[in-house]
Amino acid sequence: MYIKIILLEHILKKILIIPDKFKGSISSERICAIAQEKGKGHHLEVKTLPIADGGDGSIDVLQNVLQLQKITIFTYDALMRRIMAYYMLDPLNHVAYIELAKTAGLSIIEENDRNIMMTSTYGVGIMIADAMERNIQEVFLFIGGSATNDAALGCAQALGFKILDQHFDDLEGITKNINKVYQIRKSKKELPKITIVSDVDNPMFGSLGAAHVYAGQKGATKKQIIELDEGLTSLAKVYDKLKPNTSHTLGSGAAGAFGAGAMALFDAKIVNGFDFIADRLAVEEKIKEADIVITGEGSVDIQSLYGKVVGKILNLAYKHKKEVFLVCGKMEDDEKIEKIINREHIYPVLEKSENILDAINNAEKYLEEIFDEIFNKIKNQFSTQE
Repeated sequence: MYIKIILLEHILKKILIIPDKFKGSISSERICAIAQEKGKGHHLEVKTLPIADGGDGSIDVLQNVLQLQKITIFTYDALMRRIMAYYMLDPLNHVAYIELAKTAGLSIIEENDRNIMMTSTYGVGIMIADAMERNIQEVFLFIGGSATNDAALGCAQALGFKILDQHFDDLEGITKNINKVYQIRKSKKELPKITIVSDVDNPMFGSLGAAHVYAGQKGATKKQIIELDEGLTSLAKVYDKLKPNTSHTLGSGAAGAFGAGAMALFDAKIVNGFDFIADRLAVEEKIKEADIVITGEGSVDIQSLYGKVVGKILNLAYKHKKEVFLVCGKMEDDEKIEKIINREHIYPVLEKSENILDAINNAEKYLEEIFDEIFNKIKNQFSTQE
């Protein structure tokens, strides 16, 4: 009996919490903290690993693991309003980790203030310029969560690029000018190596492009979406001259076509966000070491299980034959998802809350209840096996 208890305690210690944020509600770090605290209450040693996919919060999940230095500076938001924002620095290796959403992010623009035609990634360029002054030789730029559709024109302008119309007059690097660009003269500054980290593989324009797929989420009207797509189609000709086939490259439509601008103007390459972060956080190794994996994100549907954080975590967990629990804000496509993961292992906050607003505003309270239930279920499973 004594030996069985020791073995039981050993098994129960191998629980890994690895969630993405619940967008607009609660960070992945806070979810992990709740799980860890609840684990203590159940006498379980819970290991946590906040995760992201290249969008909001990506550099925060990397900070402690990579021992990065936080650099806070004055810059600009997507509407060119003066703000303070931060990026991460690895001075030893001369690398900067910059998140577009910290400056040009949709989450920092109040819904009533959103005006996509006036947006710019100028503030992102200020971040890169600041890193260059600190002797940075390489930049990893995470571009999810943007409020912009300027195809990186603002960022380029902040870095010294000249954006010209057909009369060779200067243009401001904002979204409404994307259809006026005739020529772009590259900066005289020597840019660091830039790698774009993204979880989006849309082309620059067209029915699956930046405007048609994402601009509506950023406040664009149907008429504006058509105008934006026409503008990106026009700008694509300029970019394709600078770097052939840029506009059709996977990821060129990411972050309001920032991907295309970065490739054409900065000679950047694009890598998958989850794969990039998972590699640096040794995600697969940590999953292999666990017996039980608990993952989740705000909204889960069948698309979440193909290419997004939850899907990739599930694939890794199943690859190594781990039991999986899924925590989420809400779930759609129930029947399809239940073919992939046991319904009894899925815990949507919305099923506990009064409505979606209650779920968003009181996620912490409901997650505390959910982790209590999950940990009780885990202990009961092993007690029954005993």
